[in-house]
Amino acid sequence: FEDAFTATYNNVDNNVYEYHWKLVNNQGNNISSSNANIFNINTSSLSAADTGSLYHISLTISDKEHGTSKYIWKSFRVLPKMAEISIYDTIFTYDGTAKQVSVLLDNQNLNYSITYNGTTALPVNAGIYEVVASITSDNYKGSATAHMIINKATAPIVFSNLVQNF
Repeated sequence: FEDAFTATYNNVDNNVYEYHWKLVNNQGNNISSSNANIFNINTSSLSAADTGSLYHISLTISDKEHGTSKYIWKSFRVLPKMAEISIYDTIFTYDGTAKQVSVLLDNQNLNYSITYNGTTALPVNAGIYEVVASITSDNYKGSATAHMIINKATAPIVFSNLVQNF
């Protein structure tokens, strides 16, 4: 989901044209329009529901001098923008409390979810857990996988009262 793109009609014959750009969604609703030879489309103004939707951009070019018109159209699909997410702080020692990895995002305003072996429950017991962190913010996608290890704790053995008098 890129922030914007530009559509341009190159006037190679230097005629005086009248331009009319139109951006419509799959239901035929007008999203944006312009009467210049360059049409800047700000996709960040599209709603979250627009991700994955098909759009049509059309251009009607009228040659007023010669009384002719051209109609050009193209379709495009709005795709989610990739976001970087990484997992760190993945090694722990068992102490009876729940453990949670840390996540780093390239865009701190994004929401994400974390699963441990496919569940959102934080692990407590010693073992190896598959961790998946996924972007959940609209119009963005990205995920990372890592292994979290909770090592067994060492149990101290204390001997006491070893000397007995008989």
